[in-house]
Amino acid sequence: MREFDEEFRATLWLPVLLQGKISKGQLLTQFVKVGNRLLVVTLSMMCNYRMQSSR
Repeated sequence: MREFDEEFRATLWLPVLLQGKISKGQLLTQFVKVGNRLLVVTLSMMCNYRMQSSR
C-alpha cells in the first residue's frame, strides 16, 4: 500500500489518505468531512466500516 501511496502522491493533484498513517476513525472522518481526497485502505477496513455504519 505504501507503493500505491507514493505513486498516487507523485502523480495526482488530490490529497491522499493512507490507512496506517493515522487512526481509522480519523482517516474516515477526514475523508467524509473534507471530500476531494483519495482514500487508500484495505477491503476489510471498508467492510468493517460498512457493517458498523449500517447498525
